[in-house]
Amino acid sequence: YQRRVHGDSFEFSFQQNIMSSYKLSYFNGRGLGEVARLLFLAAGQQFTDDRISADDWQKIKSAGTFPFDKMPILTVDGVVIPQSAAIERFLARRFNLLGSSDVEAALIEAAVDQVNDLRMLYFKGRESEELKNKFFNEELPAQLQSLEKFSKAHGNGALIGSKLSLADIKLFSAIESLSFVNESAVKDAVAKTTNIAKAFEAVKSNDNVAKYLASRPVTPF
Repeated sequence: YQRRVHGDSFEFSFQQNIMSSYKLSYFNGRGLGEVARLLFLAAGQQFTDDRISADDWQKIKSAGTFPFDKMPILTVDGVVIPQSAAIERFLARRFNLLGSSDVEAALIEAAVDQVNDLRMLYFKGRESEELKNKFFNEELPAQLQSLEKFSKAHGNGALIGSKLSLADIKLFSAIESLSFVNESAVKDAVAKTTNIAKAFEAVKSNDNVAKYLASRPVTPF
């Protein structure tokens, strides 16, 4: 595992044959780009982590370079793919992180959608201190228990199915992000689960992911 610095870009290299070239462009933060980064790392796939400053982003927007004037974007062999959810599903399919059958893929995507719903609840809760407390004390534990029940019905060593998937990585990213806001509440809620706790640790302890987390830039989001 190597990381080479190119200005605000990082190139992650692994010892394997590479058929395609990948560049992920996003701000220097976790945000909507982190799940894609983690997918590359979990798959052991070389990619360029192109971190764009706020000033450069304004220039890019003015030039109309990126589709929909949004980030992240993924450039694959010169083809530009916008929208974070599309990027995540593309990478999961390409790197065999979307289950072993079409049915399992649907269950994984359902779990991913549930994690997205959890994130939306949090964003709604930021509107006031009362709503934020309600989210961390009531809604988060309830939502994790609901996902835990779903995982127990369809998981066999991973959140869904028997191997690491987009669902595990999406869940890890969401839990980690929420922990930056209220670590104790998130820790308590996760501690009351079995499958979710195991899925979180499985992603965190992945060799490539662990090395990335240890050296990841400290950012406000």
